[in-house]
Amino acid sequence: MGYLSAWVKNNNDITETINGLLLANQRVIVDKDYIVNQIQLVSGAHISGISKAESKLLLVPPKVLVGSGETANLYHRADSGDLSDILIEHLTIDGGRCPNPPQQYHHIIGVWLGGSELVKNISIRECDFKNAGEDFIKFSVSSNRAKVSNVFVENCRFVTEDDKIDLPGYSMSSSGNAVRTILTTSSTSNYGTEAIYNVNITDCFAKRIRTLADFKRGTSSSLVKNCYTEDMFDCHHSTDGAFDICFSDLTCFTSLDFTKGTATNFIEAQGERLTISNISGFGNNVTKLGIFITDYGLPAENSVGHQSVNCTISDVKLEGLLSDGIKVQNGINCNVSNIDIKTCLGHSVLFTSGIARIDSNGLRLKGQGNSYDNISGCGWAFPPKSQGINFARGLAINEHGQDDIYIPGTVLRVAENDYGDWSSKYEPENLITNRYMEFIPNTTSNVIGMMNGRFYEEVITAPSTPSGVISAITLNDASSVSLREIYHPPFMAWPNDLFYCRIWVMKGTAPYFAIVMQELDANKTTINSTFYSYSTGSLTAWTELVMKHKITNANAAFVMVGLIPASGSNSPQNKGTTHVADWRCGRSPFGKY
Repeated sequence: MGYLSAWVKNNNDITETINGLLLANQRVIVDKDYIVNQIQLVSGAHISGISKAESKLLLVPPKVLVGSGETANLYHRADSGDLSDILIEHLTIDGGRCPNPPQQYHHIIGVWLGGSELVKNISIRECDFKNAGEDFIKFSVSSNRAKVSNVFVENCRFVTEDDKIDLPGYSMSSSGNAVRTILTTSSTSNYGTEAIYNVNITDCFAKRIRTLADFKRGTSSSLVKNCYTEDMFDCHHSTDGAFDICFSDLTCFTSLDFTKGTATNFIEAQGERLTISNISGFGNNVTKLGIFITDYGLPAENSVGHQSVNCTISDVKLEGLLSDGIKVQNGINCNVSNIDIKTCLGHSVLFTSGIARIDSNGLRLKGQGNSYDNISGCGWAFPPKSQGINFARGLAINEHGQDDIYIPGTVLRVAENDYGDWSSKYEPENLITNRYMEFIPNTTSNVIGMMNGRFYEEVITAPSTPSGVISAITLNDASSVSLREIYHPPFMAWPNDLFYCRIWVMKGTAPYFAIVMQELDANKTTINSTFYSYSTGSLTAWTELVMKHKITNANAAFVMVGLIPASGSNSPQNKGTTHVADWRCGRSPFGKY
């Protein structure tokens, strides 16, 4: 056992002493403060302090490179043999960040391996790290035959001190990543290659560094749990092309006065079979995104991208964001559930299809098979929005207790992409008592169950029906003097209430079609009318249209929904026919069949 004070005469550079003790298979005990240059890690190395307060190492920025354009103070050089059973504990280690260092990319601990080397059983615990030149801990693999496994970083702190920020000679304003793992760019760096696995980062703290956990391609079956991050210069946690990663029980915080860095996202994740759960994020209107799932690819792939697949985000609380709460771009089979989001300036949840990358056939990537459920919160600039194929939505309850989804404007919209190309997890209640608009033949004003006293021309059977719909009708407006309207009896309503309509429409002879929402007071007197219109010129085949209406009048007690066969507004001069089918209206949006 090697107490350093017993081996050296002073507290200056003791690098040779430590290297000698490690080669002799002696445990190194740091019992004072020392200055250290470069230490070569060997199997069985055990470097321990008395306590973090009593045992400090100040590292001298190295001059000698170890990796490709990189170096580290505690290092393993590629092709120098296997490495195993390393323990570093109970220390304060200062990375020696300084202006214009001899090597820009100098890490505190750097492990490089190639060929068929194996690195395993690395334990770093109860250490305070500060002021790394670049990363604090880095594992870099340059061969798909080399492997890193069983890495444990436990109860450690990673900080850039204020006077070490914005120093010249570095690529970043702060220290880099607390833990970074990567299969380096080369012909062997295929996504899905398991080069680094079972990396566990638990009970750690990070402040004013780039990122706590940065798992890149080649990393799999790894965990980040029970960690706290504050005022990070980039994403608090990140995975780029990694598989089977779990982020759990994390708290992310950004101070109101934090102006450094990019304050991008709490978590940015790209890969397959990613689990993100029990996350709390407080952005103070400085952080942009809460959680971002997106596609990924190497520059050498010339815009060919890989979609994130089978990602699960659950039990998340987010607050104070400049953009979206949770965004999934080009994801496949990603599920978002049990989310509470307060005060975000974007969408609470956004499923979208980006345009930057293509698949191997040259087609633009598109999200598919994604879903969300049990979204709640308040202060959203926009409610959940969805694009993609086979998307399934559950409940998204806003601060007024309404099931909310993004369908903007006072127009009807084709039920595709953002506005209805999805299915519902729950069957909404249809308030229309006669959804297929059955009618009494050979008479006017003849749709069963509609308002009496509203004259309209005889409704007849339409010449065709939409696929999967049992019947359709033709509405007619033969007057250029009086507007023809078909109204359902009023529903009870209240301020901020939401109503959604979905209906099949096909062009007849009329130039326009509209759904009108009339807000009524307690005496059922009309106090507001909103027309949701659509020009029928493009509706040469059966098309589903959707709309959303929010009750805006403070005196509203009822709402009445109606169909306008030939006009897009309160203009009686238009005449003609429009074919309609399967009219639905309710307080939750209706999905496709």
